[in-house]
Parts: sequence; C-alpha cells; structure tokens
Amino acid sequence: MPEYSRRTVNRHLMAGMLSMLSAPLWAGSSTTTPRVQSPLNNIAFSSWCFHMPLWRGEMKARELPEIARSLEVNALEWTAKTFRDLRGGQDAMYKAPPTAFFQELRLASDNAGISNKVLNVGGPFFLAGVTDAEQQKALAYIMQYVEPAQMLGCEILRTELYFDGEHKPGWEQEAKKRD
Repeated sequence: MPEYSRRTVNRHLMAGMLSMLSAPLWAGSSTTTPRVQSPLNNIAFSSWCFHMPLWRGEMKARELPEIARSLEVNALEWTAKTFRDLRGGQDAMYKAPPTAFFQELRLASDNAGISNKVLNVGGPFFLAGVTDAEQQKALAYIMQYVEPAQMLGCEILRTELYFDGEHKPGWEQEAKKRD
C-alpha cells in the first residue's frame, strides 16, 4: 500500500470532491415528489440519530428519507457507521456497502423528496492517526466513499481529523505534526 502525506491525502480528497461536482453519476435523476416546504426545510438530520435501531436491525437506512419527510425536514446527513446492521460483528463497519445499497438510498430519497447533503465517513480510522499506517487506513477508508457520496448527490463528504494519541501535555502540537 503506498504511503501518503497529509497534503497528498488532501489533494486526493479535493480531486474526488471536484469530480463529484463536475461529473455527477446520477445525472438526469429527478424527483417526482415535490420538496417539503416548511420553516425547517433548511435543516437536515443525521442517520446517526437512529444508529442503535439501525445497528440492531430494527430499521433500515432506506426508511430514513420517509421519516425525514414526515418530520417536514427535507435533507439528510448520512453517517457511514450507520449503514450496516452490526448484529453480525463490527467488521461490517470497515467496508463500504455495495453500489446497489447507495442506489436504493438515492431512490428512497428521491421518492420522498429529500436531499442528501452530507456523507460523514469519520472513524473508525482518523487522518491525524498516531502512525503513518493508521493514516493510510484512514485514507483507504475515506476513499471508498467518494463515489457513493456522488451517487447520493451529497454536497459534502465529511471526515474526522481526530487525534487518537495520548492526550498528555503538548498533545496539540503532536497532533499538528501529523501533516
């Protein structure tokens, strides 16, 4: 696996984001349901609000757009950690679901008239990891979500820079060195 500096990671992320803006995979898709009009229409809620029922298999991610619509909120922030039913183990959290999963989410969102604004791919690996190997894991994890964010029509692919080293005196300076 090649090694990347923080600057290289940022270049890759920016290139992915720019490609999302310039060449949408879901071009030509339109909603047949009008967008919800309410005072809350500029508020999104996150799939993280439902992480426990999603993890326990009590609900499916494809149900969230209709829930948002029923609450008169017209946008969603998806959290990658919530995409898997974890009853079979946490290993499912480390790999992006298949393309069909994201196509199903996009269809459910379009049918409900809901916008997908953000895809959060923070953790389980962090870009300010203590070692280069941890940073490489974080980059590989994040990059597998660039195309799914594009499929969903997300405007933002959010990551976490979190420093997972020991928080002893001077830890902030150590975290800043991780570029």
